Amino acid sequence: MNVIAAWQFRQAGVRQRQTPMRALRIRHRRKPTFFMGAKLSSHNMSNLQLQAHIRRTAQDSARVVITSHALARMEQRSVIDWEVYACLKMGIMERPPRRDRLRGTLKCTMEHFGSGRNLAVAVALDDADPDLVVVTVMTRRT
Repeated sequence: MNVIAAWQFRQAGVRQRQTPMRALRIRHRRKPTFFMGAKLSSHNMSNLQLQAHIRRTAQDSARVVITSHALARMEQRSVIDWEVYACLKMGIMERPPRRDRLRGTLKCTMEHFGSGRNLAVAVALDDADPDLVVVTVMTRRT
């Protein structure tokens, strides 16, 4: 294609035909996702990436914060803290995360079958705080 024809195509708003390699390069330009530290962007992660992040963070129990509401639900449903930690370390995230617009956090639910019951732990993730905040604990007897 000569220069004049390319200029006419651009004036008409028609893009030149891209080679497959060039189209592939343009399609895969994404920002890298950082999992640790202040560069965590939980809003852009997939379900598997969020699950891996929660599992990795829960390995250190000092990074798991349990709210007073979650403590009350744990007492009501006879759940002890190591079951919550086991759910966070070995559970799976089957439901998509929900964005809490009021607090600016992302709420994920990890589910795990252990001790003869299904246990679900709702966790809030925040980009500014790398810790896990346990919002509530739910059980379902089997």
